Amino acid sequence: MLRELPRNVKVTGILILIVIVALIGYGIYKQVVKTSNVAVTVAVAPSDASITIDGKASGAGTLYLAPNKTYKVVISKDGFSTYTASQYVDSAHNAISVALSPISDEAKKWVEENQDQYLAVEGDAGAQASATGEEFTKQNPITNELPLENFIYTIGYKRDNSDPSGNSIIVTIDAAEGSRNGAVQAIRDLGYDPTQFKIEFKDYQNPFAS
Repeated sequence: MLRELPRNVKVTGILILIVIVALIGYGIYKQVVKTSNVAVTVAVAPSDASITIDGKASGAGTLYLAPNKTYKVVISKDGFSTYTASQYVDSAHNAISVALSPISDEAKKWVEENQDQYLAVEGDAGAQASATGEEFTKQNPITNELPLENFIYTIGYKRDNSDPSGNSIIVTIDAAEGSRNGAVQAIRDLGYDPTQFKIEFKDYQNPFAS
């Protein structure tokens, strides 16, 4: 029966079918992107500033980026200082909130007249900082107990710079050589397994070093 249809009707039908298949494929692709990537909220002031992420032009709003990766973010606008930073993205680090600093007189005047944009971005940044802090504490509950100090030792912590997410710590111990085991035992007494932490002793000297 298809053979009996005029040629232009058949061509039109085929084109419609191709468009439908393409739309379905694109929808599936978008869903896969959303499922496998992290939704990152981007808020900037001025709102029309130029945004690039890993050299690719972007825009404010919601982006879907691959998680557990560090991105180079550059935000710029004439008359304002350019923002350049590395942004780690995962489920806890899922917002980029930047307010550019004005340099020119014209830009300073613009900022004075558009404080609402800056207040909105500062609010987003505050919310993200709070969420990041909560995630850090959740992953490192021992930080609620530190620093722990007495006359024999001091136990503290610092961020582990080898972890780009900023969620890992190094437990620091300042104690005389004969008191270090006591400091390690104090960690156990707090209810934590010392072997689960990176521990750094102040003034530690490797006895096997030449």
